[in-house]
Amino acid sequence: MSAETIHSALAALYGAMLAQDIPALDSLLTDDAVYVHSTGLAETKAQFLDGVRGGLYEYEQVQPITERITASGDIAVVYTALAFRGGPRGQPHPPVRLVTTLVWQCQDGHWRMAIRQVTRRP
Repeated sequence: MSAETIHSALAALYGAMLAQDIPALDSLLTDDAVYVHSTGLAETKAQFLDGVRGGLYEYEQVQPITERITASGDIAVVYTALAFRGGPRGQPHPPVRLVTTLVWQCQDGHWRMAIRQVTRRP
């Protein structure tokens, strides 16, 4: 495992979010992933993918400002500050700053996100 490998998986996740690429998102999340939004809503992988598919989540900007990766064995934790714009399709998406904690797990040689916790910065 290298920080570059995790960074690549993170970039793939953000790219899939921006493209609303359901198959890519599906492959980047563990089957039992928990996706916690800045509103406090916690979703399963299936619920999150349904939200993207149904237009509940539309992403316009997911840009890391800072990133710190720590890893041990098959687990990595990524702490990131993001410039972010997104929300329900068809509604305005004002820019916000988010702080994320992402837990990644290596499964069958591929890094997949298992937990996402997001907080809005004041």
